[in-house]
Amino acid sequence: MDNLHIALAKGRPHHAWLLQGPKGIGKATLAYAMAQMVLGQGADPAITRRWIETRAHPDLYVLERSFTKEKPYRLRNEIVVEDARSLIDHFSRTASGGWRVAIVDCMDELNEASSNALLKLIEEPPAKTMLFLVCHQLGKVLPTLRSRCLLKPISPLSSHDTQSIIDALPMPGKSTDADRALAVELSNGSPGRALDLIGSPAASAFATFKATSKPSPTAKAAITAAFATAKTAPQDYRVFMGLLMEWLGETARQHAHEPRGLALAQAFAQVQDKQALTEAYNLDRKTAVLDHLYVLEDALKAA
Repeated sequence: MDNLHIALAKGRPHHAWLLQGPKGIGKATLAYAMAQMVLGQGADPAITRRWIETRAHPDLYVLERSFTKEKPYRLRNEIVVEDARSLIDHFSRTASGGWRVAIVDCMDELNEASSNALLKLIEEPPAKTMLFLVCHQLGKVLPTLRSRCLLKPISPLSSHDTQSIIDALPMPGKSTDADRALAVELSNGSPGRALDLIGSPAASAFATFKATSKPSPTAKAAITAAFATAKTAPQDYRVFMGLLMEWLGETARQHAHEPRGLALAQAFAQVQDKQALTEAYNLDRKTAVLDHLYVLEDALKAA
């Protein structure tokens, strides 16, 4: 925020800010605060904040996944090129105030066509336009696009700060101190992720996995039991896999120069492929998790 304030004061702010960091640590919140700083110049701060909060500000455009135009209406899995072109059209109009601002939430969800459309806008931005680009994984952003942005890394919070935020929020339903503590531990400094993990069967399943280097048959049964309910299995599976792949990747990096690191890297690729097939063909999640556990067990034996 200070860097933006100084840049605005000098009259030479960068037109594209890439806010990069783990999901759920407040990057989008920061993007809206930065948009308010830009659009609030010379305006009533309260009115500007209210317009931005309700997405009613005429000079703010939020690019995100949209709903399909045919019934049954559903949220798209990615940001399509038509939406990116709508942003370009928005910037071609005359601003009601001094600046026009766009927030892209998030860059990870752009497909190739929408990324290229956004790239053209960033390469040749109209006068007095600014973009705040939220990004969870920098590797998913086109290198050519990334090179034209001002990168602003956003660090995860400390466990203490994450716990303080969670404790200050009203918790829907029933959650124990143990549930909240486990969620904070597994969140890696992301309050948003911690909220998703509170009371999650997937979080408990992963904690069981992490607690033992070689899950016994009883432990495997306890882990896979979290995915036995057809209604919740897809969501629980995605949460579990996010935790598992993060752990697997980090553990492989820690042992990069050892046989264990190579074995885990190979297991990472196998599990990733199996996960993609499971999601694509809606395979049984309980069986898929059991398969993943055996892949990891075989990899560790080989090392």
